[in-house]
Amino acid sequence: MTSQKRIDAMVWLLSKVGKEQITSLMPEFVSLTGLTHKRLMDSWQAHLEGNPSFLSCCNAFVIQYCHGINLPDKYVNFDTSVIKSLLVADRKEHAWVASGEGMPDSGDICIWKGTHMGICTQAMKALDPNDYKEGQWYTIEGGQTNQVLVTPTPLKDGKKFPTIDRDKSFDSIKRKKYQNFPADSLQGWIDIDKYFYGSTGNPDFKPEAEARNRQWINRDGNVAHPGAPDGSGGLGYFRANGTLPEDPFNCSS
Repeated sequence: MTSQKRIDAMVWLLSKVGKEQITSLMPEFVSLTGLTHKRLMDSWQAHLEGNPSFLSCCNAFVIQYCHGINLPDKYVNFDTSVIKSLLVADRKEHAWVASGEGMPDSGDICIWKGTHMGICTQAMKALDPNDYKEGQWYTIEGGQTNQVLVTPTPLKDGKKFPTIDRDKSFDSIKRKKYQNFPADSLQGWIDIDKYFYGSTGNPDFKPEAEARNRQWINRDGNVAHPGAPDGSGGLGYFRANGTLPEDPFNCSS
């Protein structure tokens, strides 16, 4: 049975990202990544001019996803050794699953080899059966870069470099589907069920149910409403035998 956490994850994801991609040219892109179109274009231009760093929205989107499901965003890292160390420190080491050990499920954070990450969305079968095909693997990923270059412009030292067309280039977030699960392309994933529910990944409601049931048993072992004087859920609620006076604070009444 699908856990509530996976349902919450899918509701958040699919309410934020519809069938059409969300590009950095759209206003909602900022709220889903924390990045502006200008910042991305500046980074891409600097990269073309020799800066080794290249900014995209794939990890920025996963950070916002973590906020949406109450998962610490400190785990959003391309270095899986860092992810595993943080999980061990938080006693959540069982939540990391190396590629080759099964397959991620809806809401799991997947880390590709290299510098890319995204979210598995296998719930597509229930949410959009017309788009679902058995055996395919579904995700929502940021970092779908689309660069459009214009004629090279000479630098002061005579060198030439391509220039980003800022009106036509964009980064984006969109749903993707793979014909097969690309196990060889992934380093692994964070299993959100194992993170939130323990090593088995199965929600255990028994302790909560037992705690609730204990409220209905008083110290003598009798069933009593928690709010009754004879109950065990705390102080009871008492009622005067008769009507209150017009002035309830009149001590003489």
